[in-house]
Amino acid sequence: MKASESRWKTSLAISAPYPAVLAVGLAISIYGQYTWQYFEPALPTIRAQAPGIWLAGLAVIAAGLLWLLTPWRRPQGLWVNVFLVLVLTGWVARLSVASFRGDAYDLTVWLFPVVMIMFWLKFPSTSTLRVSLLALGWAGSIILVWTRASELAGLIPMAPVSPDLVSYEIRNYWLPLAGTLGPEGRWPGPMGGTAFTGALGALLLVLGVVIRSKSSWVFGLVGVLALGLTSSRGAIAGAGVGVAVAILFGRSNFLRTWSFPKRSGVAISAVAVLMVLIIQRNFTLTGRTSFWLDFLELWRSSPILGVGQSGYMEGTQATAISGTAHSLYIDELARNGLLGLVLLVSGLAVALLMSWKAAKSESSGPLALIVTVVVIGVVNTPFGWLSPSLLWMFFFLGALWAASLSDQIETEKSEVQIQSTYR
Repeated sequence: MKASESRWKTSLAISAPYPAVLAVGLAISIYGQYTWQYFEPALPTIRAQAPGIWLAGLAVIAAGLLWLLTPWRRPQGLWVNVFLVLVLTGWVARLSVASFRGDAYDLTVWLFPVVMIMFWLKFPSTSTLRVSLLALGWAGSIILVWTRASELAGLIPMAPVSPDLVSYEIRNYWLPLAGTLGPEGRWPGPMGGTAFTGALGALLLVLGVVIRSKSSWVFGLVGVLALGLTSSRGAIAGAGVGVAVAILFGRSNFLRTWSFPKRSGVAISAVAVLMVLIIQRNFTLTGRTSFWLDFLELWRSSPILGVGQSGYMEGTQATAISGTAHSLYIDELARNGLLGLVLLVSGLAVALLMSWKAAKSESSGPLALIVTVVVIGVVNTPFGWLSPSLLWMFFFLGALWAASLSDQIETEKSEVQIQSTYR
């Protein structure tokens, strides 16, 4: 009886791995927040917390129940442990700064260390991470398609956009789908704004390129449509560089017919043309180069710990209204000072190192995903680091995928060495 029960538990944990359940649950929580914020504000809040926050908590609980059935497995490599320590230390540092500055935050901040500990104590296998990324891709694709289809069918209203902003977008952005699949201006989508919805599209496109599955075509198509609907320049740049990395280090039969210099030439030329097209449309990056200076001026008032979110209100009109520097790196510097920036850059550097090692010998997928996030972060802040989120999961699972592949490679090398020794 005990043996059959154990086999049932193992089978359940394998068929529905906890990272996949977490990814899908966080996607549902994003949509729950969107529903409450834009077209069902009558949905009740509980203890002043919005529905999306409680849905995120339920996602972690559901994943935690499956986590209990999963065998213990600690990460083996040095760099993955360093990465997890850096990410968790960054959370502690950012929450400390927020508390010191009196910034407001919701209850999802307490989910972050729970998720980190879950992954640290029961590290997913390569196959589990691949399944989880597929689940994440499907969840993101369904949310994007369902939202726009429902808007076009008149089932739900689109998130409101002011007429002045629409006019500005028409003057300053390339809008290939306006008037057909898209609205008159840019599509804000279900992620809380064009930048976030565009980032999801970019990550879906890159995931579709690097993951070998029948789902790839769905992810790629939905990603391209999302980029066309949002016209987010940062997301388009991130997708372009991510796809270029996939071409450079890809191991498909088609790419193997191209020499590395030929692939490099094609990838670099394509990225260069894309960047010129993006920049020449608006050399100030739609005003970013101006208000970045405002955020840097705020940072100088508190270079070590930053000014926190509340400090933005004490700056210029641009810092007070925008709420974010529209740059992952400048935002981190202004908000959490050099302390936050060092932890952020260190975490990204370790993730890039792990994914670089995986790309050289196994798969370009993790490197392409991480690079996409890094590039998007230059002109946008795709996610925060205090709470787990849908977009953050692309980065986090991508980094763990790289670590898992590296562990697999090292294990195979050790087995070969042992076999050689005994021959």
